[in-house]
Amino acid sequence: CVLVDVSSAELLAGFGKAFRNFAKRKKLVCIDHHLHSKKIAGAVHHSFPHRASCSEIIYELLCLARKKISDKTALALAAGIAADTALFSSASSHSFTAFASLLKQLEQKKIDYYQVLAFANPAPDLSYKIAVAKAMQRAKFYEVGRGNEKIVIGVTQAHSLELYCALALLQAADYAFAFNDREGRLSGVRSRHNASGASIGKIMEAAGKAMKGNGGGHEAVGGASGKPELLQNAVAECVRLAADFHGGFIKPV
Repeated sequence: CVLVDVSSAELLAGFGKAFRNFAKRKKLVCIDHHLHSKKIAGAVHHSFPHRASCSEIIYELLCLARKKISDKTALALAAGIAADTALFSSASSHSFTAFASLLKQLEQKKIDYYQVLAFANPAPDLSYKIAVAKAMQRAKFYEVGRGNEKIVIGVTQAHSLELYCALALLQAADYAFAFNDREGRLSGVRSRHNASGASIGKIMEAAGKAMKGNGGGHEAVGGASGKPELLQNAVAECVRLAADFHGGFIKPV
C-alpha cells in the first residue's frame, strides 16, 4: 500500500488508526514532502521536504522506472504540480521541468496550459466566497518588528476552508493564520514576497504540539489540528514564533 503526499496518521482523518494497524502487519510506503516529525510508525518513509510538490516526485519516479505515463495520468500530475505549488508561486526547477514535459505530452492531445490550470484551480463556488468574506470580516492584524523591517501578521476565525481564508489575508499581510475553533484546525501561510521568512511548516508543527495534536507543512504553507479547547494557545504560538523571527515587537493594527 502506498500513501502519497501524507505520512502522518493524524492527517488521515478517520483512517489514521487503520493505517497505523496496517503498517504493523504489512508494508506501507509513504511518499511525502511535508515538514513534520510525527510519522506513521513501521511504514517505509521516502521524504522529500525540499520538493515543492508530490506530483513532480511521482513523475520522476515513473520516469526512473521507465513506466509509460498515460494522458489521464499526465493531466492529473500536471494539475497536481500546479495546485501544490500554488500555481507555481513556490515552484522549483524540478517543478517546471516536470510540468513542461507533462504539458508537452498533453498538448499533443489538444490540452493546453489554461485547461490544466482550470483543472488545478477551479472557479470558487458561492459557499467558498461566503466563507472567505466572513473570515475577512473577522480578521485582526498585527504590526511586527522594528524600524524598516516591519511586517504584518493576519489572524482570523473560519468555520470552513481555513487555508483559503488564510490565503485571502495575504493581500494585506506577510503571514496569515486562519483557525476553526469548532473542529480544532489551523492553517498558516506566508507571502511569496517574504521568501526568507519563518518556516510555516515548523510553525505549524509547534502549533500542533501546543494543542496536543499534529502539524506540519511546507516553507510557505501548512496546517495543524488538535484539541479545540487548546486552539487559542496554538494561534498565539503561531503569532509569537512569526514575530520572534522578525524582532518580536507586536502591535495591533
